[in-house]
Amino acid sequence: MTASNDRDERLDMLIGRVEAKGYLPPPAEDWKRALRAVPRHQFVPDRAWVLADEAHPAHAIDKAARPDEWWEAVYLDTPIIIQADDGATDHTTGQGTASSSLSALSGVLYNFGFVDLDEGHRVLEIGTGTGYTAALTARIVGKAGEVVSVEVDAALATQAGENLAAAVPGRGAPTVIVGDGADGYAHAAPFDRVHATCSVQSIPYAWIEQCRPGGRIVTPYGEWFGHGLIAQVDVMPDGSGLGRFPGTSGYMHLRSQRPVDGHAAAWSSAGARVGQTRVNPRTIAYAPPAADLVITHLAPGVTARRPADALWLFDGSDPDCWAVATYAEFDDAFEVHQHGRRDLWDEAVEAYFQWQHFGRPGLDRFGLTVTRGGGELWIDRPGNPIMLQAAGRETTPLPAPSRAAVG
Repeated sequence: MTASNDRDERLDMLIGRVEAKGYLPPPAEDWKRALRAVPRHQFVPDRAWVLADEAHPAHAIDKAARPDEWWEAVYLDTPIIIQADDGATDHTTGQGTASSSLSALSGVLYNFGFVDLDEGHRVLEIGTGTGYTAALTARIVGKAGEVVSVEVDAALATQAGENLAAAVPGRGAPTVIVGDGADGYAHAAPFDRVHATCSVQSIPYAWIEQCRPGGRIVTPYGEWFGHGLIAQVDVMPDGSGLGRFPGTSGYMHLRSQRPVDGHAAAWSSAGARVGQTRVNPRTIAYAPPAADLVITHLAPGVTARRPADALWLFDGSDPDCWAVATYAEFDDAFEVHQHGRRDLWDEAVEAYFQWQHFGRPGLDRFGLTVTRGGGELWIDRPGNPIMLQAAGRETTPLPAPSRAAVG
């Protein structure tokens, strides 16, 4: 078998796997043609880090040293990390925080399913990365369409441009712009679609302005607490955006909307307010996506980490503000440490029980209105905003009476 036939066979097997999982957007045959016209291997660097899947542990790949392993990894349905810590850490080691990747094909196609691309569309993509999604977009919209992709990292943009020149030569090739994706690209507006490949905490109004009425914005959406949703926002004639959350999707944050670094890595009681709660921290940490959504809006700026033994909360704008709720029981309660200008644990708990007060609604009942003044989360209908209906501290300070009721 020739190398070309081997590549084609690997690609067909990958396409078959994602089709069997139901990830191919309609019309499926158009997407199969696009996937075959944009081979995934053209967008994978010679050295990278492959995240784990059901059958393979996370591992480094090196095309020159282990070509067979490299080819196998390229056509797995799993993310491939191409940059860590904005280039400051060697991404082939698995260390640091991933800052760019070639996403798993199933995830790419899942998100595309909400974009509803058509031939001739003009598309603004936010986050070029390797250039792979831009290339697929260009194949779907055709030569009558246009794709502009904005990438904040100049080195990534340069490499993506080279990848795209090989994958989509000539007329119809995407244009790669170096800039902050939050600003969009007004020079080429208006667009029919804005498609973000990174997660936003809030939808920039520039995207609304640069999308024609009747156009659509699709982006991973997750204020820093939650695991990530898909926001599908349609642009209205009055210049507002009206959206829903049709699914879940976790992606790296738009760089200009990341939480701040510098929170303490090791916790102590020094300077912290210490209390206890009867609310199991796991209840908050692993709440359903709809509860996550309410928490992110009623406790703005809160971000979370979920190690095995605790829920860690941070103020994404203030490195001195944090909370830790431990899973180990203290009598009939759990210990909570809070530090800084906000009581983040109390805010998160209060927001969670507000979601309970609403009747535990699912994602399908929530929507988002985006205007120049910002975004408003609502339930059931626009103009019915999510608001706290009760207030008060949840955590009992220590020392506290044994078996005190808290909550």
